[in-house]
Amino acid sequence: MAESFEMFWGGAPVLEPTGRDERIAAGDEVAAIEEEYDFDGDDGEVEYYNPQTKETARGVKKRRLRVEGGTAPLAKPITVDYDSDDGRIIELKQQGYSDAQVADTLRQEGRVRYTDKTIGSRYLRLRKAVLEKEDEVLDDELSDWHVGEDDELLPLSAQIDKKFDSMIQKLEERKWRDLAHALAEKLGKRKYTHKAVRERVEALRAGTELCPIELDDDQTGRRTLRETRIAAAKAARAEKVAAEKEIEEYKKSKTAARKLAIAEANQKKVQLQLKRHADKKERLRIREERKTFRERARVSRLAILAQMRAQRDWEMERSRREKQLYKQIMGMDMNGKPCKSSRTLRNSRNDSGDESEAINEFESDEEEAEARMTDEEEQDADDESDDPVEKIDNSDDTPRRSKTRPANGGLNIPSRPKPVAERRSRRSSVARATTSRSKSRNRANQLANNTTKSTLITESTLLSPRSIMSHAELSGLCHTRNLPTHPESFESQPELVARLHAADHALSVPELDIMLKASGCYAGGGGKAAKIKRLQTTQAVASEKGGFGLTADDVDFMREYEGYKGEFAYLLEKAEEGVL
Repeated sequence: MAESFEMFWGGAPVLEPTGRDERIAAGDEVAAIEEEYDFDGDDGEVEYYNPQTKETARGVKKRRLRVEGGTAPLAKPITVDYDSDDGRIIELKQQGYSDAQVADTLRQEGRVRYTDKTIGSRYLRLRKAVLEKEDEVLDDELSDWHVGEDDELLPLSAQIDKKFDSMIQKLEERKWRDLAHALAEKLGKRKYTHKAVRERVEALRAGTELCPIELDDDQTGRRTLRETRIAAAKAARAEKVAAEKEIEEYKKSKTAARKLAIAEANQKKVQLQLKRHADKKERLRIREERKTFRERARVSRLAILAQMRAQRDWEMERSRREKQLYKQIMGMDMNGKPCKSSRTLRNSRNDSGDESEAINEFESDEEEAEARMTDEEEQDADDESDDPVEKIDNSDDTPRRSKTRPANGGLNIPSRPKPVAERRSRRSSVARATTSRSKSRNRANQLANNTTKSTLITESTLLSPRSIMSHAELSGLCHTRNLPTHPESFESQPELVARLHAADHALSVPELDIMLKASGCYAGGGGKAAKIKRLQTTQAVASEKGGFGLTADDVDFMREYEGYKGEFAYLLEKAEEGVL
């Protein structure tokens, strides 16, 4: 253990034993401590007095229990001749144990019961005493410097000088300020600054001071020297102010550059956000356009399908009525098989009045026969149909449309199918109402078909928004509305526009509302003329040229349009003059 302490304390000599360890081993100190804390006599009774109640009580005097582990701490001076307890403290602390761990170890080994705080303070005092002793020994024994030690000393000295230079400078400045203050108190007036006091003291110590101004014979030279010193001080102050101003301007320019960089970065960020917002807006616009296009395509497809179904139903009804009429006239079906009531049919065939009445009934009112059509005949008509559109309709779950003829102006109005029981219950009323409706439809269809033969081209038809549409697009509208279509060689584009214009005026207001809704346009508001104008404008905008923003009153378009030649050339002249 002595060798380990010698290594730790930097080669200090091991102290001689004091004999305390032997006394502790013999038990002398332990016996003295026990005698101090134990009672001398046996346990006795102790009287306790209560001053409030004036009562006394006897109690049993208990024996004080001795604290187990270690001995009680005694006052010991801090010396370099430490005993084994202090040596154990030093050893454990150097090994990295905490104060509490060192105290527990001493207590377990039967040594002095020091507290945690006492362990720390005692270790520091022991270390300080031993280090002072080592310094004395080293100063006595050190005589010469060895090779290589100077190389280590100088860098360390420079490093330490940097640490204390600022402190020394502050102390020097404080010293000269205190000296100037003391001189001002001594003279009763503050005449010199700490800088002047320092220069005067250093000059006096160096022997280069100027004599007092009262004793100087060269007063002019002293005055010149004073003025020179004042000018030099002013110049130095001016240079200092200029340097500070330059530094301040540099800081301002640097701050302005930093602010400009931040502003540019923010501007780029804002531009990027605006670009992202514009891109997002464009994407939303394209999405809405696609949605609108899909909706229009869906409506157009539904209209075409409704037209095809109406055409199919009409052909099926015509075939069925032809077969029925053939049976009524010939008494047999088209395959040559006689009917069950052939005799009755022959008798009725001989009756020319009945035959002509049946033919006139078929030609005048086809809807009345549809009202009397039975479920069995409907099934036969469905079985005889081999139209591919019928197969497509039956392959999905789409409910069949009711069999209705096109309304006025060629408008096909689909309706929801009625249950069988409801159709049967309403056949009688339908049969009564079909006669009046069929007559009005025939008049409207006759008006629309007559326009094919003699179409009247007027100023309003030429200025119609549909004038920008091609012949194919106009023919598609005619097909959708169940109007007859003709090649361009038979019917010109202005004539086709005029025919559609006449068909529009043949429609009723509810039918116009349905067509406006099917075209994706607002149906309410305005009279019949306004709704016709709105329908024509919507269809023109949906065309190919309308998608590019072309309108019917465009002068360049009117120059190339064939309708403005001949008797309607004055409209082109008005448009060119800007009075149209």
